[in-house]
Amino acid sequence: MKNSEEWDDVNARREALRRRVVAEKEAVARSPVEAVDVGSPEPPADPIEEDESWCDLFAPAGNNKAWGTRSAEQNAIPLEELRKAERERAMAWAKWNEEEEKAHEEEWLNRFEIQASKFRDSWMALWSSHCGSFDATTEIKNMRFTDKPAPIHGAYPCDTLQIFSVKVAGIRGGLQWPLDVFGMIAVRDSIDQRRNIIFKRERDNCQTLTEKDSCLVLAGPTRAVVVLEPVTIEVELKVKGTAKSEDKDLSSLAVPIVSHGTLYPRLIECDYTSKLSTLEFILGHIIYSVEATIFVRVIDGSWPDGSRCQFAARATSDCDDTAIIDGKEIILLDSRDDKVPFTVDDGGNIKLSRCVASVEVTGKLFVSVKATVDNIIVEKEDAFRPKEVEEPCMKKEVHTPMEADSSVANEVAFTPKKADRSDTVDFTPKEAGESNGILDVGFCKMKVTVAWSIISCERQA
Repeated sequence: MKNSEEWDDVNARREALRRRVVAEKEAVARSPVEAVDVGSPEPPADPIEEDESWCDLFAPAGNNKAWGTRSAEQNAIPLEELRKAERERAMAWAKWNEEEEKAHEEEWLNRFEIQASKFRDSWMALWSSHCGSFDATTEIKNMRFTDKPAPIHGAYPCDTLQIFSVKVAGIRGGLQWPLDVFGMIAVRDSIDQRRNIIFKRERDNCQTLTEKDSCLVLAGPTRAVVVLEPVTIEVELKVKGTAKSEDKDLSSLAVPIVSHGTLYPRLIECDYTSKLSTLEFILGHIIYSVEATIFVRVIDGSWPDGSRCQFAARATSDCDDTAIIDGKEIILLDSRDDKVPFTVDDGGNIKLSRCVASVEVTGKLFVSVKATVDNIIVEKEDAFRPKEVEEPCMKKEVHTPMEADSSVANEVAFTPKKADRSDTVDFTPKEAGESNGILDVGFCKMKVTVAWSIISCERQA
């Protein structure tokens, strides 16, 4: 039925039928004989049933006749069957929604893996002609200007990225603690687009992670990481299986860290979730900083067998509101109950897991040691000021040790007392740009050497 014209047509038919019926009744009343001859009139047909245009008014477009038939058939279906069909439709709809959500979740968890794959392709297109292999490591070393003068215009203090820790914060997909983890984590900055390794383990030298201790033992960076442009964190970690074919991809990442335009040091916390794990990074943006390379050498005494040691560094700033980042430590070496090798060579040099840190020019670098022998904790810390060039004199401040954690039974903290111990020592820096200090834990003395270098953003300097 179309618009008001069709309604008028229906009404006209109704009125014509009504008049015909009335006229026939009046004729019968006037002449009974004529009524017999004429016979009883047939029951009036329902104009709505006769007129298909009435169904056309409510039927779906293009399917007018079938619409009326389906309605009749539907009315003939028992109520129980209708309810059953409705339940089946609801179950099918719920299943479809569940599959869609699962597909979206799978796509969301795979996004970093897809991004890492695309990063390799884009890197090869942009940098392979200049930097060679995608797997190549940086050729720029630390201490670039410790032993030689820095170029006048090519090297200066700049903003750098401090890497405090990397932790497997969660696992899923059927994985269970402990995990034997191997693989690689690296960063790429604007100085050199090659990998600056911060963690690397082969399959036959996995690190075992537990739910209580899931931090990776970092081995880098091997030089300061510059953040004048976005830095890329690249991750390829696997979980060792009973056979090589049963190894699983724990995490695959290639994510940019964008941190610029800040006037103060700041802490950066970020986590990345994939199908099997969540990786948590704690980083620091250090402004106007120089590179510090730390060495430790035993000069008197020796380490007792079975003792545990931890060497750490922390950099402070003279800026306001930096208490959070000032308290973060860089673990240089942690023997972890002999889980990490504690090696002293013939010259007394202790092999640190990592040795490079970034320090604000106007700040300080603290190097500390904590040794545990026979359930006794000995802690000592020295402070160093960074320098760009030679200065007439430098001071080394010796701070009192931190108290032991009261929650640990049968452990106390103490400072070995010596008659000639001094809280402050003056020293003159050498031409090579090094600072030296002494750590004394009672059973041995260690010399700490910090080699300073400003940073060049040029690959060739």
